[in-house]
Amino acid sequence: MSSSKTLLWFTFALFLTVKGAKVEYSKIKETVTLDCGDADFNKEYEWKYNDARIIQMDKRGLPKKGKIALAQKAKLNGNKLTIPSLELSDSGKYSCIGWTQSNQPTIQEHQIYVVTASVSPSDTVLIYTDVTLKCEVGGGSTAQVQWIKPPGDKPYESPENTVTLSSVTPTEAGIWTCQVKDNGGSVVKKMEVGITVVGPLKSSNNISVAAGDNAELTCFLSCLGNLRIVGGGWSRHPPNNRNFPTLTNQGSSGLTWLKDSSSKTIEFKNEKLSTNFTVKLKNVKSADAGLYVCKLEFEGNKHLTTELNLKVEGVSKAVSERSGSSNGIARWVWITVAAGGVLLIALVASIVLIHRRNRRMRRKITKLKSMRQPLKTRNYCQCDRPHPSGRKDRPPPLPRHQYDYL
Repeated sequence: MSSSKTLLWFTFALFLTVKGAKVEYSKIKETVTLDCGDADFNKEYEWKYNDARIIQMDKRGLPKKGKIALAQKAKLNGNKLTIPSLELSDSGKYSCIGWTQSNQPTIQEHQIYVVTASVSPSDTVLIYTDVTLKCEVGGGSTAQVQWIKPPGDKPYESPENTVTLSSVTPTEAGIWTCQVKDNGGSVVKKMEVGITVVGPLKSSNNISVAAGDNAELTCFLSCLGNLRIVGGGWSRHPPNNRNFPTLTNQGSSGLTWLKDSSSKTIEFKNEKLSTNFTVKLKNVKSADAGLYVCKLEFEGNKHLTTELNLKVEGVSKAVSERSGSSNGIARWVWITVAAGGVLLIALVASIVLIHRRNRRMRRKITKLKSMRQPLKTRNYCQCDRPHPSGRKDRPPPLPRHQYDYL
């Protein structure tokens, strides 16, 4: 535009009523398109940001960009200006200066306020971490900012741009909304940010199993978000002879258990190892009772822990059944042994009694033999003498004891 033409335009501008500026609130990273009002895009016109040139179109339709950073990303579509990927510094006044079809000077102004909301140190944090919510409106806006908290979408304390949450818990996780109100109290823009709280690390706290059974040590997270676990694992306090596997992050392969080859008494799974880190102790003994700790290590030298108390009591059902079966067998064995013992004692007693009886019989026979009377009388003359009648005399009867012997 020539100097004479510019002077002429300013002369007309003195008598020109500039149209009211269009006020727009846009989110950061959005794309905004501004119109040039009544300006004829077949004639020369110019876009400005505050007082700096963005782009100028001459009579020949050739564009000439300004030197500011905004000029490098702005694009023309006819006489409309498109600004992609808005930043907070893009807030301000945009003016389109041109000529109408009737060669009258015209100005169309736009007031852009870029709204941004952020969470620091991150939108995913470990439990009990301090979190700061910040909502900004660029361009020197006097609009009021109010944070709306979940759940229930109720205003959080008094209106302010920045909110600090100390030691966040899962109850404060969710979608927080930055609500922007203009001077009239109307809501003109809303920005949402999400907070994910990782933790606490959960376990079954106290478990009781019988000796000889398996004990499952539970350790899991409700969610992980975009946090990265770099290590961790189970340990016993104080340590015992069980060699627990350790967690390690192998990059693209993700988390995996590294197991000590000498340990065959711990069972674990590597499938979908992201939020569940449960292991199983096989054939627990009374020496395994005690305090167990599950620890997860995160980037930034941060960690989560949970404790579990294992109590070992009695014997397992299987052992009891085996013991009962063994007791039953032992009972029959004892009964058999007892019966055999009784029979053996009876047999020995019978043998002893028979032996004693036989000894008594032998002594008695010997005594009888010593007392036995001769079968013939000592009166040989009388015995040999014939009977007068010619018949023989009957021999005298044997003594009573001889009959008993015979």
